[in-house]
Amino acid sequence: MASRIWLTCSGSAVIGNGSQAYADSKLFDVVLAFAVARLWPGVLSNALEPGWVPTRMGGPGAPDDMSQAPVTQVWLAVSNDPAATVTGRYFYHQRPRPVHPAATSASVQDQLLAACAELTGVQLTSIGPTGVQLTGVELTDLEVPKETRS
Repeated sequence: MASRIWLTCSGSAVIGNGSQAYADSKLFDVVLAFAVARLWPGVLSNALEPGWVPTRMGGPGAPDDMSQAPVTQVWLAVSNDPAATVTGRYFYHQRPRPVHPAATSASVQDQLLAACAELTGVQLTSIGPTGVQLTGVELTDLEVPKETRS
């Protein structure tokens, strides 16, 4: 079975009061998911919108059902349904949805990956003959801060 990755992305936001940054971050989630789908063909990497649900952030007037929010995540993670075993797609309530054209642009994906690499020192590259390639980090050198250890 292929490995699976998905990123949760909320719907569009209205510009103002910090919502542009929020909207941009959701677009970047989708761009990253699609970059992984392109660079790691053996991994199912999709993005989804869980809906606008009544949380502290969504507010009491949010129209979606809270119980439906995680359904697509679970479906993408464990289902053998052919519609769920795809990669490089965007979903809302288990149905494909169109995305902003930037999400499918290899150039935009590469620009985001370059910015992430510059910020983190870790470069995501395509899968080579030995598997996933991450440069700039040795997994054995990673330390977990004491306050996050259980």
